[in-house]
Amino acid sequence: AGFSLGSGVKGGSSSATNYLWTAGTEGSPLPFTRVWLRPRIANSATGFTPIPAGGFPAEAKVPSLKNRSELAPWGVSGYNHTDEASVTPWQANVMVVKAHGDRVYVGGRFTGVQQGPTATPIAQGALAAFDLDGNWISTFRPNIDGRVWDMTMTDDGKLIIGGDFTSVDGLADTSALAALDPITGQVNTSWKANVTRSDGRALVRGLDSQGGWIYATGRFNAVKGGTYNVTTTTNAINVSAANGNPGAWRPKVYASAVRVRVAAAGDRVYMAGFFNSVNGDANHGFYAITNPTNGSVIAGMGPFIPSTGTSSDNAYQLAVAEAGDDILVGGAQHNLHKYDHNRTTLIDSHITRKGGDFQAIETYDGYAYASCHCMNWTYSGINNNNSQQNFRAVNPIRMIGRWNAKTFEYDSTWYPNGTKGIDDDGIWTISQDKRKCLWVGGDLVRGAYSGNAATDYLGGFARFCATDSTVPTKPTNLSATRVSTGIDLSWGAATDAGGTVSYDVYRNDRVIVTVNGTRYSDTTAPADSGPYRYTVRAADPRGNRSASPAPVVVGGSALPLATPVAFGATWKYRADGTDLGTGWRASSFDETAFTSGPAPLGWGGTQATTIDGAGRPLTSYFRTAFEVADASQLSFLQLDARFAQGAALYVNGIEVGRTNLPAGPLTSATSASTAINAAEELRTKVYQVPASLLVTGRNTIAVEVHGEQVNPGKVFLDLRATIFGPTSDQIPPTTPNLSVAAGNSVIDLSWSSSNDETALGGYLLTRDASPLAVVGPQATSYSDAVDTTFSHTYKVIAFDTAGNLAASPAQQTGGMVNPSLLSFGSTWAWWYQAAAPAAGWKGDNYDTSGWQNGPGELGFGDTPKATLTTTTTGTNPLTSYYRRTVNVADPTAFTSIALDLIRNAGAVVYVNGVEVGRSNMPTGTITADTYAGVAPTAALRHVPVRLTIPTSAFRAGTNTIAVEVHLNYRTQPTSGFDLKITGLF
Repeated sequence: AGFSLGSGVKGGSSSATNYLWTAGTEGSPLPFTRVWLRPRIANSATGFTPIPAGGFPAEAKVPSLKNRSELAPWGVSGYNHTDEASVTPWQANVMVVKAHGDRVYVGGRFTGVQQGPTATPIAQGALAAFDLDGNWISTFRPNIDGRVWDMTMTDDGKLIIGGDFTSVDGLADTSALAALDPITGQVNTSWKANVTRSDGRALVRGLDSQGGWIYATGRFNAVKGGTYNVTTTTNAINVSAANGNPGAWRPKVYASAVRVRVAAAGDRVYMAGFFNSVNGDANHGFYAITNPTNGSVIAGMGPFIPSTGTSSDNAYQLAVAEAGDDILVGGAQHNLHKYDHNRTTLIDSHITRKGGDFQAIETYDGYAYASCHCMNWTYSGINNNNSQQNFRAVNPIRMIGRWNAKTFEYDSTWYPNGTKGIDDDGIWTISQDKRKCLWVGGDLVRGAYSGNAATDYLGGFARFCATDSTVPTKPTNLSATRVSTGIDLSWGAATDAGGTVSYDVYRNDRVIVTVNGTRYSDTTAPADSGPYRYTVRAADPRGNRSASPAPVVVGGSALPLATPVAFGATWKYRADGTDLGTGWRASSFDETAFTSGPAPLGWGGTQATTIDGAGRPLTSYFRTAFEVADASQLSFLQLDARFAQGAALYVNGIEVGRTNLPAGPLTSATSASTAINAAEELRTKVYQVPASLLVTGRNTIAVEVHGEQVNPGKVFLDLRATIFGPTSDQIPPTTPNLSVAAGNSVIDLSWSSSNDETALGGYLLTRDASPLAVVGPQATSYSDAVDTTFSHTYKVIAFDTAGNLAASPAQQTGGMVNPSLLSFGSTWAWWYQAAAPAAGWKGDNYDTSGWQNGPGELGFGDTPKATLTTTTTGTNPLTSYYRRTVNVADPTAFTSIALDLIRNAGAVVYVNGVEVGRSNMPTGTITADTYAGVAPTAALRHVPVRLTIPTSAFRAGTNTIAVEVHLNYRTQPTSGFDLKITGLF
């Protein structure tokens, strides 16, 4: 489908990508420029990306370097041309920048360092050191009587400098090549490789090091290295990184090689320069590939192909690098080439116009950075300097650009167009520091066009640092309320390190508006329609988008967010007559003895998986699992099941429904209550489960299917699980009234029916604060087979299909004291700061008003977590602290007390201020800086360890429990704590 803009411009649209064509800019040789737009359409079926369960994930931009140079507080100034041969470049006062550790070393022909454009220069010529923020390090003060052209850092920490100087600090044997201490700048006098030239001033212009050797190229013919006498060579040699002794790499280069690079594999040494042959081999002129041991040229290499229109005497190359197995080279007449490993194929080529030679190439993080004295355009896909035809793309470039190192496509999104020099000699050196900032040097006096000289100032070098790729925080507390004029939305503000944020508001999967505040009134939603599903995302100025809260629904019941288990899904099953007891229902059960197959599973009809190969047992067992991103954002889980004859269903080990089975405990010998007919077999039975039974992370569904008799004629199972999101309904059901009565080994529960204005989902029953079972909305009684010797506490909690809960008052049965003193998931006061809490935090009557509170499991970094103690990644405090009280009516009723402790990685437990146990911690005194032992594996992070302590640690009445949890190391990415206390008889 074509469209036209103005006159003579025609374009098209694509289902994959949207384009916008705009008019050309000043000085452009092109009639138009293509601008890429990020399309919103992402789903061909619906037209828009559906809001996923739990909301949208965070969306960060791919980190990239800023298009303008960072503010440079310091620079270099002045030119020293004393006794210098006329060598390109002449107006660049920086020839080399080398980032290493916490420093950046700048070398060249400058005479001083200068803080800002108007400051008085400080005398420091040829070499200076700066910190990673660009501040001059005044304690690094070598005295060099010439110019520094290149540098390399050896594996043993020597800073090797090369140039045309005759001495450093006035010391002998430091001509053109010297080793410096990278901290003090003083000469390392134990290393010597004195380079000279019989017919003039020696020049070392290229340096690289690897494998204990330093490779040097330039204009020199003698080296006095280490313990050796003078060694003759022809403009290239390698010397020992340990002491400077000359090696055997001595290719004959009858002119200057300006760049030398050792291959990453160490099997080659590349050179680029003004030479037209190496060892007499013209095939390696201007761009040579040599053996790293003896300097011989490597046979079988294809020829270098200069750009068309370049004379053989003017084909010099100035830069060479590797991109994986491929080779990059750039130089005269504006060429930047990519060759295969053996240089038999010119894979791709770029030519700059109007502008000049490529002068430096480096590869970092998947990009190839190449610099030049080019100021206008780069043409992709051609190698003709005389005529720019048949290019595949043309883009602006100014002194430096970057290419995808693999595809060699030019990255037009990175265009530092503010750079300016005195004579536009361009950029001659590139280096990346440990913070991923890119440093460049050459003829640079300005980095931007703001008009503020202090901001725009560059003194010979610049740095480009990564753009913001950190997403804003997620908006919180999203609510939606129907009012007479529409639907009012509000949410908690998001934050972003980059400053202000805006918010995209979604309705039914579409962005309907972008606002700057935290409220919006949607007046376009008809009052008599719905339901409407809303969520919101924060976006920073860079376009990074936060995760979103789970969508809220206005009007109607909750909407399904996802179907993690569909009809026909694959299940694990066991149908061999074995009685698996009750442990098989738990999420942690070992399923290795189970077999897998798609549903329907069974026998006696048309099934996808027939499972009666080992006979037809009365009871068959089935399991499957699914993931939940954030269980706190769900309202309920619905299970739609088809089976014959009777079945009981469990979620994370808790029974959530049974049909056509007797009450009470089930075994493999339990028969279905009745034989059902074909219509009942095919009827879908619906079970609703409150979201409180789900966990963030892995959730397990288990089903046991029972036949109506031994060797049943038909058994099968198929099931679908659907999770539903929250709605605007905040009205809970009416509160049920619970009664309990103790019988012979059973507690009978009965309650009054609850009502809900929308839809009652059912009832969650708890025993001793732990989930017991879920029953349907019509149920009003339940029998709990339990040891009635002990006292137990019950609640019945009505839930609706919006996730609202209404709990009955607790009812306690008679009998002995309840052994459950504290359950997992209880609320704790907690402290997690850089400084430890004040003394006395372990004991009674400690003031925790400055602490935070939240239920267990508490921690960070993995799931499940009911309370996040930090969202900071990287370095965190080593120790977190937790407190609460527990009431024990009569400790002497127990023989001992069991503490089931979840700790990642180590913990110490105190009762009433006295230590009662420690786990995965060293002996001796424990402080806030004590490291835990071995960090638990992922499988053990949430598995409790048991500490058994004497009852004498407790007193009758209120007891203070205090726990400190220690990490195994300060950047440990996960932490977790929870505690259960049980009396033992």
